[in-house]
Amino acid sequence: MNEATVIIAAWSAERFISKSIQSALAQEDVSVQVIVVDDASPDNTASAVASFPDVTYERLPENGGPSVARNAAIDLAGTEWVAVLDADDTLAPDSLKTLIGVAQDTQADIVLGNIVRVDETGPGQAWLSGKAVPEGQMLSLAEYLGHDQFTSSSAKIGYLKPLFRKSALDRLSLRYDVTLRNSEDFHIILRAIALGARVVVSGAPTYRYTVRAGSTSDRVAPEIFEALHKADRAFVQEFSSQLDDTARSLLQRRQVALRQFIEVERIMGYLKGRDPGQALRHFVRHPSVTGRLARQLSEALYKRIFSHKFRSL
Repeated sequence: MNEATVIIAAWSAERFISKSIQSALAQEDVSVQVIVVDDASPDNTASAVASFPDVTYERLPENGGPSVARNAAIDLAGTEWVAVLDADDTLAPDSLKTLIGVAQDTQADIVLGNIVRVDETGPGQAWLSGKAVPEGQMLSLAEYLGHDQFTSSSAKIGYLKPLFRKSALDRLSLRYDVTLRNSEDFHIILRAIALGARVVVSGAPTYRYTVRAGSTSDRVAPEIFEALHKADRAFVQEFSSQLDDTARSLLQRRQVALRQFIEVERIMGYLKGRDPGQALRHFVRHPSVTGRLARQLSEALYKRIFSHKFRSL
């Protein structure tokens, strides 16, 4: 029987981590070890995990973000296969069996598992449904980047959750970028491909991504995008000799999009802080964000009207 470790980076996860752990322990035909690394949670996450005596629990002395917690969990893992599970998400019962099977059939070092969004009404459509993604084929840098652009038509496979071959992570000295608190999965896969790892996509929607009711804000702090922008630049500098023209062009487009996100979030922050004058001055200095800003403002207005409608019922 195959053995796998499910690593869970947890922060303030007291309310939902039990369901996550239960789904990991309920895997079919795979012997599972679960490791929870608590990222200095201020709540009773530790008590929730303590009800599972077979789960390994480690608490970090200070909050470092999901990358720090995942790296600690990877270092503790004692199996060949390591799967990433967020503390508020769950795995389908056949998730690990399916992904390990794909890895063994393709000799992959990393398998990116398809996800399905789940809310209070139940599962939705699979993330990659209808998307032209090369399943089971080794991804090049250009293919990976091409399927993860900031456009509505992109499959955004950087959102997919990975199953790692632990020996490959150790051989390549590959771990999560601790400067990132967002898109950390995207960057570890990007580096893995650049370092020669075999990365493939599984179309089976076995990872259940939880969408919680009442979450109306999609704003991301500009500092998050700044960190991504910096990580992208560092990647280009480190692997410049390995980038073909297509990959280089895709990375440049991503850099432009990230810069626009940064400036839009700054403008939205000024508006939220009721400083329209500063928002206008910032917009004048960055007119290229017009289209993205218009979309963000229309989405914010829709959410405000929508939430007000239901508060009035």
